[in-house]
Amino acid sequence: MKKISALIIMLAMVFAASAQGDMYAFYRTYGDKYIVSTSTMTTTSDNCVIFNVGLYANNWPSTELDYIGTMLYKVNCSGDAIDSLFMPAPMSVTSCFRHPTIADATAFTSSSNINDTLFFRILTVSDDLDIIGDTSIPLASSSSLAQNPGAKSILDQDNNITVSFRCPPDTGNDAVNHFVIAKLNLDGEVIAGPEHIETNGVDSRFKGIFSTNPLQYVYLSRSTDMQRNHATVLDENFTVVKEMDLPDKIGNIEFRSYDCRYLNLDDESFALVVEGNKYFSTDMFLLVAKFDHDGNLIGYDKNTDLSNSYDGVWLCATDDNGDIIITMTRFDDGNRYIVVACHDKDDLSMKWERRITDYPTVAYDVIYANKTLDNGVTAFLDNGGPNYSIMVIFVEDFASVDEPGTETVTSICHPNPASGSISVSVNSGAEIESVSLHDISGRLVKAQQSGFGSIDISGLAPGMYVMKVTLNDGKVFEEKIVKK
Repeated sequence: MKKISALIIMLAMVFAASAQGDMYAFYRTYGDKYIVSTSTMTTTSDNCVIFNVGLYANNWPSTELDYIGTMLYKVNCSGDAIDSLFMPAPMSVTSCFRHPTIADATAFTSSSNINDTLFFRILTVSDDLDIIGDTSIPLASSSSLAQNPGAKSILDQDNNITVSFRCPPDTGNDAVNHFVIAKLNLDGEVIAGPEHIETNGVDSRFKGIFSTNPLQYVYLSRSTDMQRNHATVLDENFTVVKEMDLPDKIGNIEFRSYDCRYLNLDDESFALVVEGNKYFSTDMFLLVAKFDHDGNLIGYDKNTDLSNSYDGVWLCATDDNGDIIITMTRFDDGNRYIVVACHDKDDLSMKWERRITDYPTVAYDVIYANKTLDNGVTAFLDNGGPNYSIMVIFVEDFASVDEPGTETVTSICHPNPASGSISVSVNSGAEIESVSLHDISGRLVKAQQSGFGSIDISGLAPGMYVMKVTLNDGKVFEEKIVKK
């Protein structure tokens, strides 16, 4: 399959790369004749990025029959398109990763349905977008699968690919939600599965690795009987080894587990990043919660109000230190910007927040990937709305820029954990007006209006609580404490 630039002219795409101080942008718009989508981006050895653009005929709502193909682009840090590779349908990219055994190569995975047979494809290309390998593997035959594969694939520590296809429920009164899961090596040979897994609830989502020693996987769902959040753990042969109920409310934030972003923190804990509504309210908050591997809540942090004009939380990952990095887009006071926030891996408090503004923007931004190159430039892959444009924003030295932070109030709870009493002080010029303690469901268990140097908690049951401190200047903040 040769590279073709004529398709770019045929689709009448508009290109603009503009420098904005330490910012550059690659931008292409496709007009209202096409719907475009993207999902993955990777870096190259020569400080460029490669990403995918799926092209659909604009017959909304689009179906697989409207799919034209996928374009791979290579773009440098100045926003210049260096190369492109067109792959005609069927090739709907689901993920990509740097190839672990082939130098300077990227493997793109995709799913497609041909004659009611579900295929999984591994396409390997060099940094110059030359095709190195292209393998398609049939994994399942099902007309229901053909309508909505919902594929997700991950590369594990043994350099094998685990792929999951989410299935719509069967029709009828005995409808069952299920998905297909399989493990393949890099040559496309099936190692385990494919298995059809019946799920314990509605709209199940395969989330990825639960632990690495031993290797286990997890999917999240919503129980149909009690509307409870649920987690199911599978071993490397896709046998169910553990099922856990998760809370449907953390603090006063309600959420659905299958809509959460899931992060495997280590072999003892995992995190959920939640966009949830405040109990009995339309107010929405961002919440980061940490659980042990038995599903017990270890801690959480809620410090971002999403109620006023935001686009969404798009990316969650861990950095080299294990801290949680969250990328979202916001729209406030007529300005649209990208926000990147870092939460501490231990207590989940926010360590820093940085914003990117003044980039070429459209009516709606979705950030699908962000990567930091070896030269320190950070790239953000943006699919702008209404689904007609693709943009990559390059920001120099983003990872090392210290943005001016907002005013914070830090409390000192001592001791923490505690068994008898605890004292509270703050680093603000304001004075403490009141302190209240709440259990993890948000229920008030203790309130105190004075004497904050000695707050008696001896009568509380062991566990985690949230202390809310109100200052006389109106500020309110929260801190988690543990009663031994």
